[in-house]
Amino acid sequence: MIKQTPTSELLFLSFYELCHTMPIEKITIDDIVKNCGMKRGIFYYYYRDKNDLINSNIYRIIYSIHKENYGILKWEDIIELNCKSLLDYRDMHDYMMNHFDMNYKIDTDSFYKYIYEIVKTYYGTVDRQMENIITFYCGGSVGLINQWIMSGYKQSPKQLAHNLVEAIHPKLLKALNKE
Repeated sequence: MIKQTPTSELLFLSFYELCHTMPIEKITIDDIVKNCGMKRGIFYYYYRDKNDLINSNIYRIIYSIHKENYGILKWEDIIELNCKSLLDYRDMHDYMMNHFDMNYKIDTDSFYKYIYEIVKTYYGTVDRQMENIITFYCGGSVGLINQWIMSGYKQSPKQLAHNLVEAIHPKLLKALNKE
């Protein structure tokens, strides 16, 4: 069966293609829809603006890497893959961080919800102590990833992933590695 690419993803792919030919700040909604043969109104059906397009798809990519690899790869390898994907889209991250008052950063709340669900599924419940561990880990991880982005990606994705995993509480790591 042939899998059809969702319209929202086609719009992002159009934008991503344009990123290779012009600066991000010069790309307009009209450029994006014209590049993929769609009408302007369809863009606004899926996204509020160009920033929403970027943000939504970066999260989609990050969480799809997690979901596709959870239980197959170790947590450190999944984090490394995510860091590599952040590098692949570094122009977009740099643009978002440098051009908006919204203080764009990788989102701690979304990461927390994702990790919480992993732990709840693994252990069947999440007690107060584990909630605190998850909160601490998510805040620290997101902080380190944002620092990494803002520092110009100086560490390798492998080293950053290693540092993030080294700080994990053993009980949380057990759930994240699905051991």
